[in-house]
Amino acid sequence: MSQWVARIGDTLYHTVRMDNRGDNAPWQHGWGDVMAQVGKAPAPIAQIGCGADTAGNLHIVICTSIGKLFHTLRKPDGSWQNFWGDVFAQSGTPPEAIGYMACGPGTDKTFQIMILLADGKTVLHTVRNADGSWQKAWGSVNGHVGNLPGSPVELVGA
Repeated sequence: MSQWVARIGDTLYHTVRMDNRGDNAPWQHGWGDVMAQVGKAPAPIAQIGCGADTAGNLHIVICTSIGKLFHTLRKPDGSWQNFWGDVFAQSGTPPEAIGYMACGPGTDKTFQIMILLADGKTVLHTVRNADGSWQKAWGSVNGHVGNLPGSPVELVGA
C-alpha cells in the first residue's frame, strides 16, 4: 500500500493505493480531508512532508509560516491521531529558522525529520520513536557526517 498527501492552501488531502503486485492496483475512492480528521493547522502551512513507518503508520509533518513543525499520523487501521503535535515541544526549538524540511521512516518503526536551517549549512535531525516519544533534542547531522559541499536547495528522505 502507498499513501499520498496533497496540499491545497492550508488543507491537506490523503489517498491510498492498494498493493496487488500489478499495474491495476485499486485506489481509495476519492481524496480524504485530513483536517476533518485532525483539525486545522495551527498556522498557515509553508511545507509538508510525509512518510510511512515500518509499522504502517503514515506520518505527516507540516512546517508553518511561523517556522514551527507539527506532526500527526494515520494508523494502519485507517484511524487518525486527532490533533497536530508540536514537534518543538518534544525535541526543542532549533537555534534559527528552518529553510527546508524532509522526513522519512526508519527501519525500526521510527519516523525521522531532518531540517536545514536558514543559514544554508546547519542540518539537524530528530526521531519519533515507535512508542510515540521523541528524541529530546535536535541532533547535529553535520557533527556526524560533516558539512554539505554547497548550498542545498532541497532535502528529501526515504
